[in-house]
Amino acid sequence: MLSVLLASGCGHSARLTSKKGIDEGLAHTVDSIISSHSGRTGVALIAHDTMFVSGDSLKLPLMSIFKLHIAMAILNKGISPDSTVHIAAENIRPDTYSPLRDSTGVRDIEISVDRLMRYSVCRSDNNACDALIDLAGGISEVDDYIRSLGISDFALSETEHSMHTDLAACYNNHSSATALARLMESLYTGRALAPEKTAYMLGLLGTSSTGREKIASGIPSHAFLGHKSGLSDRLPDGLRIASGDVAAFCLPDSTTAYLAIIVMDSAESDEVTTRLFTEIASAAYGACIRQ
Repeated sequence: MLSVLLASGCGHSARLTSKKGIDEGLAHTVDSIISSHSGRTGVALIAHDTMFVSGDSLKLPLMSIFKLHIAMAILNKGISPDSTVHIAAENIRPDTYSPLRDSTGVRDIEISVDRLMRYSVCRSDNNACDALIDLAGGISEVDDYIRSLGISDFALSETEHSMHTDLAACYNNHSSATALARLMESLYTGRALAPEKTAYMLGLLGTSSTGREKIASGIPSHAFLGHKSGLSDRLPDGLRIASGDVAAFCLPDSTTAYLAIIVMDSAESDEVTTRLFTEIASAAYGACIRQ
C-alpha cells in the first residue's frame, strides 16, 4: 500500500510541515494503477515541500538511468566536456545498443567528452556510457560521488558491459524511488554541481530523447523540464527486469517537482507498462497543481 511522507522541499533545510500531503486522492489513484499491473512498482514524487512515496522498500534496477549518475560524477570530477578522449576499437562493442558505434564503426576513435555525454545521456548509448565510467575512475567512484550528496539508498557496481554479459547483474545497480527523486532534486536545485556544470547537465536532460513515451507523456509539454529513462532486456521467461524514468517538471507556481517511477519484474507488454507511466505522471501532475 501507499504512504504519504512529509520531507524537505526544494532548497530548504530538512523539516516537517503541517501539510497533509500532496493530495490524499493520489494515494488511491496510484494504488489502483499499480495493483492492476503484474510487476512491482516504486514511485516517489517531491513537490511543494512534501514527498509522496510508494514501494520505497523495493531495490529497483536502474538500468540506463544510472547514466545520469555517471554524467554528474564526470562533471563533479572537473573533466571538461571540451576535452578529448581515445576509445580503442576493442571497447566499441558490437553486441549492444550504440548509436555511437553505428555512426563511427568499430575502430579506434578520438571523441570529445561532450559527444560521449550526449550519446550516453541523451541517446542512452551503452558504449559511450562505459567509456565515461572509465573516465570517472570506475563505477565505484560514481557510487562514492552520489553518496557524498547525502543519498544512500542505492548501489552502483556494474557497467553496461557487465550487465550485458550477465543479465542477473542488472539487479546490482539499484535504487529506491526516493533516492532517485532526491538525486534529481539535488541536481535541479544546484546542490550537486557548480552552476555552469548544473546548466550543462540540465541541457542534456532536457534533450534526452529515449523514453519520452513514459513520464513526459503524462505531463503538459510546456511544463516538462528533463528526464533520464532506462529499459532492460527481457529474461528467458519473458519478464522485463525493469523499465524506469526520473523526471523534473515545472508547476504553475514556478516551483519544480521531481517524479521517479520504476517497474520491475513485469510480464506486461511494453504498451501496458508505458500506460502505467503516463497515468501515474498525469495523476501526480494533477495532484501537484491542486495542492
